Amino acid sequence: MARVIFNEDHPCHGKSCSDCETCMFDEPIPDRSLNILPRCTDCGYLIKSYNSKEGIKVYDALCSKHMIVTGSVERARTIQRNVANKDGIVYRPDWCPKVATADPKPILSLPAPTKPVTYDDYFEKRNKMKELPPMMDWHTLKAGDMCVVPRILRQKRKVLLIKEKTDYVLKCVELNEKFEPTSTFTNIYSNDIDVNFIVKLHKF
Repeated sequence: MARVIFNEDHPCHGKSCSDCETCMFDEPIPDRSLNILPRCTDCGYLIKSYNSKEGIKVYDALCSKHMIVTGSVERARTIQRNVANKDGIVYRPDWCPKVATADPKPILSLPAPTKPVTYDDYFEKRNKMKELPPMMDWHTLKAGDMCVVPRILRQKRKVLLIKEKTDYVLKCVELNEKFEPTSTFTNIYSNDIDVNFIVKLHKF
C-alpha cells in the first residue's frame, strides 16, 4: 500500500510513494552532487530522539540508514546530540551512508556478550590463582609494614597497614590515597588468596 507524505518538512511532502519508481532515499548520492542533501534535516532517514535539557526540548539526531550491531542489539548511529528542537540544523556527517553506498553494511559488529561468571567459574579461577607461588614469604611480614594487595578477581586493590600479626592472621587497617588510615579494617588469614599476592609497599 502506497503512503502519502503529509509532513510539510519532508522532501516528499504531498507525494505518494506510488508516484516514484524508486525511492530517493535508497539511491546513493554521487560525489559530484553532494549538495543534493547537505543536511540530515532534509533526509527521510533522520530519527529524532527527543529529551529535555535544562527545560529546553532538544533531540538526538540518529541515522536509521546506518545501523550499529552489537551482538543481538541493533541501533541507529548517532549523528549529533542535543539539537535544538526549533531551528536546529544537522549537517551531513563524513560517514553518510548515502554518499558511500545505497546498501551500507553495519559500521560496527561486536561479538555477543560473554556469559556471566558463574559460581563454579569463580572458584575454578580462584583455585588456579591459589596454586601460584606467593610473591613474598609470610614470615617476613610484621606489624608496622605497609603492604599492597592488588586487584584479585572481584576484589579491589587495597593498601594496608599491618597493625598486628600472628602465625595465622594479619590484622590490618586500609589506607587512603595519602596513605592515611581509614575506618576499614581487614583480616588476612594465612590460607587466603591474598597471601599469594601481598607485597610490601615501596615509595619511589
